[in-house]
Amino acid sequence: MAYLAVNCVKINILYSVIVFALSLIMLSVPAALKKIRARQDNETREFNTLYSSYETDITLEPHSVKMFGLRQAFISRLDKAFKKYYEKTAVKAIGCEVVSDHLSVFFFKFAL
Repeated sequence: MAYLAVNCVKINILYSVIVFALSLIMLSVPAALKKIRARQDNETREFNTLYSSYETDITLEPHSVKMFGLRQAFISRLDKAFKKYYEKTAVKAIGCEVVSDHLSVFFFKFAL
């Protein structure tokens, strides 16, 4: 490693610094976003579990839903759960994914 660093500095010190900085950025961005993505994946999994349980409640006893007029209550419960998930997790997950992809593409093209 030291041999590589010495020869890079001999060639051009500015180029060596730029390549090292780009490499560091390309490695640090995914590492920094790993924890955020893991949290968002857990929240998405929790939402999917909740949504699935609501769907199960609706489909197991459709006669109760019809007889007691619970259709709108179930729909509003599903809607509230989705809105909460979307505002809390989905927007951030989409933004995080877009930023990560754009940074990776930018630095990859800049490095070439």
